[in-house]
Amino acid sequence: MKIFFVAVLLIFAADMVLMCRSGSESAVINDWRAQYDVRKMPLVKRIAFIASACLFIIGISDMTGLLHTDGFHCTFFLMGTSALIGWHLSNVRGFFPAGAASFALKALTAAALLELTVFNAPSYRVMTGKYPELIAYPSQGIIESDDTLLTRNGGAFSTAHDWIITTFEDIDIPVRTVYTDLTFTDNVRGVAMLKIDAKDQTRNSDYRYDIGSADLAAARNTSRYTTLDLSGEVTDIRIKVCASVSGEVQLNSVVFNAMIPFEIYLVRLLFIVLGSTFIYMLLHGTLLSESCRKRELLCRVLTVGTACICCAAAFTAVQYKLGEGTWKELVEYEEGNQVSRELVEVIEHRHAALETQPSEELLAMDNPYDNLLREQTAGFEWDHVFYEGKYYSYYGIAPVVLLFVPFHKITGHYLPDEIAVTVFAVIGFIGLAMLLLRFMKNWFMDIPVGIYFSAMVMIFLNCGIWFSIGRTDFYETATASGFAFLTWGAYFLLRCGAVGGEKRSLLFTALSSLFFAVAVLCRPTLALYCICAAVMLLLAYPRFAGAAGDEKTADKGKVKKSVKGKVKKSGNGRKGKAAQPAKKPFFTRSGAIYIACAFVPMAALGIAQMLYNHARFGSFFEFGIQYSLTINDFTKAEFHPALSWIALFNYYLAPPAFSADYPQISTVFQRLGVNGFFYQDEATVNTSGLLWLIPPLWAYLAGGRALRQLPDRRTRLRTFGMVFFPCLLIPLTIVAVVWESGYSARYFADFSWQLMLGAYAVLFFLYSKAKDDTARTMYKIFFGTSLLWSMVVSGVQVFDFVFRCSGEHMDHPEMRYIVDSLFAFWR
Repeated sequence: MKIFFVAVLLIFAADMVLMCRSGSESAVINDWRAQYDVRKMPLVKRIAFIASACLFIIGISDMTGLLHTDGFHCTFFLMGTSALIGWHLSNVRGFFPAGAASFALKALTAAALLELTVFNAPSYRVMTGKYPELIAYPSQGIIESDDTLLTRNGGAFSTAHDWIITTFEDIDIPVRTVYTDLTFTDNVRGVAMLKIDAKDQTRNSDYRYDIGSADLAAARNTSRYTTLDLSGEVTDIRIKVCASVSGEVQLNSVVFNAMIPFEIYLVRLLFIVLGSTFIYMLLHGTLLSESCRKRELLCRVLTVGTACICCAAAFTAVQYKLGEGTWKELVEYEEGNQVSRELVEVIEHRHAALETQPSEELLAMDNPYDNLLREQTAGFEWDHVFYEGKYYSYYGIAPVVLLFVPFHKITGHYLPDEIAVTVFAVIGFIGLAMLLLRFMKNWFMDIPVGIYFSAMVMIFLNCGIWFSIGRTDFYETATASGFAFLTWGAYFLLRCGAVGGEKRSLLFTALSSLFFAVAVLCRPTLALYCICAAVMLLLAYPRFAGAAGDEKTADKGKVKKSVKGKVKKSGNGRKGKAAQPAKKPFFTRSGAIYIACAFVPMAALGIAQMLYNHARFGSFFEFGIQYSLTINDFTKAEFHPALSWIALFNYYLAPPAFSADYPQISTVFQRLGVNGFFYQDEATVNTSGLLWLIPPLWAYLAGGRALRQLPDRRTRLRTFGMVFFPCLLIPLTIVAVVWESGYSARYFADFSWQLMLGAYAVLFFLYSKAKDDTARTMYKIFFGTSLLWSMVVSGVQVFDFVFRCSGEHMDHPEMRYIVDSLFAFWR
């Protein structure tokens, strides 16, 4: 099979190079059927066609099992499908431009050959006969570990859940790979640590200790292959294995110089092909260089399609994290937490306090808010509000009223957070898609499709909701619900005509007010956005108050009525003073209706929230977080500016760190040498600062340049207010005030996408004012490369968060192995 693989690989390389060299010049464009007529093809194309067809047949045989490919599984299918796609790219024209097709063919050739050679370099280590394969059983070696017993088949296991240490002496062969055959009692989350000591010809008197090491995942058989870079023959080798996460492990055998199976990663291949082709199409005057106005339907399809992909990804991630559980089991939960059960009971029984009663020890404490003293007592509810001898909750009531209570009323069960977070994430993704489309339609329809696509994908990737999907708890339910309603509130604000746009709508005005208010009832932090929206709606009053009189204005040459009621003619070259339109009163019936639509929903829900606060804490403006039984005594916490600097640095400026070891891209949490208490959510990992994850955010530095290009002072002030307050000042303020609750990655959903919208407004405006083709090309390069950078640097960290496997949280070792293999392919 090795010889056959090499032969097919050479044919594949020759075939792809042949198609690249033949190019698209000889393609018959008008008659697509003639393109596939073998009899009319030039000799070169005929040879390429026959080779591609043979490769595709071999690839199908590989996937169907007709061809026993062993360690080469999927390689033949990759060659066959790549050859088939390459053939189409070298012939078919029409929607896909010829130049882009030719470039895509070359990119596919390079990516496929890299995947089959460089990215699977370890599989070639023992391809020659220089490295004989040797199977060794623990019973054939020397067992050096205590409490280790042998099985009937010659394997070994530890009765004390400790290291299994087996030494094989005098093997006298060069060793390039080691396959460790293990049996895990936990076949899902099981992980074993492997350490290897060896003697080679450079050091034969004593072992080189821990010369090899690896983490072996139960769910990934290929992770059990370990490469060694030793010199000459190995005399003695010691294998040490120990289960590191859950369950037990049994060592069955060790195979020296076993061939490492090929692993084809489609995501890596597609990233190279699609990423490079996207940059090419963005720069070379093709479909992606046309304006969004000209390709509005395409922009809608791309945006809605991306939102649907995100919704499917959220559902898939939660489904995968359920493990062996099912959605049916989730919806039949009889228990719940503070949000899913206790607050449901509060609503249904119509009282303010939670039904859970504090323990006598807690009631007897002088200071129940001291975390250390409280943990020494028996019985208290974590992160509950304790006020005047009763438990309360400071979490928003909106998701409970809108989702948890109806679910409980209908089914009699308590809705789990996994479903709630998924539902709100889906609502938020759709709202974000609608917001982006409206954002573009109001102001930036002349931006190229490629730039818009780059910006759109980055905002979906970095909107922050993925950190709630990665850990579905009642904390994340509050964040996800706020994200969902805030995106829709912002959409209706742009849609109603109060902020941009031509058409005015009272219905959308009322919906904007309603959704902003509901967002505050999900997360009080979002009240800043609600206040900002209220100011924008108030400033739009003159436009709505005079709607009836402004929409019908007389054209040139038509009869107008002056203030005195006399008829005058204007235009058409006639002399005379033009009539002035009648002044409308400031307070009008249409204005009153607008005020009601804009502020009654906010006021009604705001009053309801204040009454709820007063019923719990005797104050209309007290949400109760200072009385929570959590990380710190918030009743005595003092503000220090240095604590806010910690938050600002880690959320915005913390740089990524790159490493050959997992996680390949990570970020070190910085405390900046501040001698004070700042909480970091250690149950999750942190991520890089937004300015590193999303390069377009640096556009705020060019904000002054953009303002100077606006026509007048009034326009500059209005534009400055629309961008600075909701998109920059409020996100900075939200981060600065987390000094009390500390750092948690889920907070990104409160401010990241708003920050990005403001930066996009600056960059899109500057692009529209650019007169030089070179400057416009630089903008395209910047957005294209920023997209690829963000997909790698941000995408890897988000993926690591969703499928955590580091430190104490080894939840998904198989995902850790995938990321490790994608980057550290040489191991």
